Amino acid sequence: MHKLALIAGLLVAPGFALAAPMTASDVATLAGPDRQAKLEACAKDEGKVTFYSSLIVNQALRPIASAFHAKYPYIEVGYVRETGGGMMQKLTTEARAGRPVASIIEATGIDAIARQAGLIIPFKTPATDAYPAEYKGTDWVASRMSYFGPSYNTNLVKKEDVPKDWTDLADPKWKGKLVWSSESTGAPLMITALRKAMGEEKAMAFFTALAKNNVASVSVNQRQVVNMVMAGEYAISLDAFLHHPIISAKAGAPVAALPLAPIIATNGSVLFPKNGPQPCSGMLLLDFILSKEGQEIMRDAEYFPARPDVAPLPILDPVLPKRANIKELFLDPAVIAQEQQRSLDIYQQLFR
Repeated sequence: MHKLALIAGLLVAPGFALAAPMTASDVATLAGPDRQAKLEACAKDEGKVTFYSSLIVNQALRPIASAFHAKYPYIEVGYVRETGGGMMQKLTTEARAGRPVASIIEATGIDAIARQAGLIIPFKTPATDAYPAEYKGTDWVASRMSYFGPSYNTNLVKKEDVPKDWTDLADPKWKGKLVWSSESTGAPLMITALRKAMGEEKAMAFFTALAKNNVASVSVNQRQVVNMVMAGEYAISLDAFLHHPIISAKAGAPVAALPLAPIIATNGSVLFPKNGPQPCSGMLLLDFILSKEGQEIMRDAEYFPARPDVAPLPILDPVLPKRANIKELFLDPAVIAQEQQRSLDIYQQLFR
């Protein structure tokens, strides 16, 4: 009994206190030459990490998780795939219940919403040194680039009828044959992009004409919208991630990407949750995704790496603005956030 009391006294005495686990805030500001060693020691205690991402599971999410686990075998990796509104709903519900699950987020189009909801925090990491200033902010770093435009069913759209300009989509012959996603990276994002590309007056004239074609709005993600086009449910989607139809066409599907000028460009981002339960493991995974090795996995999964020293696969050249010699319009997260409400209002007014 006396021995137990003595041990207990030593543990709480000065110099013998057990180190408290690091919080997300601690990890977000961790710096110095021993940063990596501290993260690894802490991660060994955590033993696992949960990763929320909009990456396609078999294509990229699972390969990233497997490669990370091979590098850090003491960290078990769990992942959840959600997109847009579904991910935000999950994150918000968990935060309100006081049971956050994700310790790293990788997604497209939720930066501003997550920030406004207080779900993410600024972070620092030397992994961002390889990225240009326009590809990073205080609380986000580009993990991949995304290029948007129409896709079409090659059995339903004759070669001579393939649109050559965005305004061609307002032609009455496409009435009832067009579709886009109602998710934040779908119709609202495309409306923001075309307002910036055309100017407000011309864009509103185009949207008014386009609305007469009864564009279908579906509450699924853009990969599923391309699947609907492939199946012949619609002739043209307006908001495809342009690498999706290329990948499907390679597998023999009757679909093609339609990179109209300007090709709309945005980025997917890595975000650091405010109260992630495994912050050290989460930061190690964030660093891994931004590393050359992580970006090469993105490349091999037929995504567009954000890291400048990792080039996309040649198969994607037709929709890569610089290689295809097609004008690009890049929308950074701040612009998307600033214009989101106006674009949602236009969407509700004309297309719902």
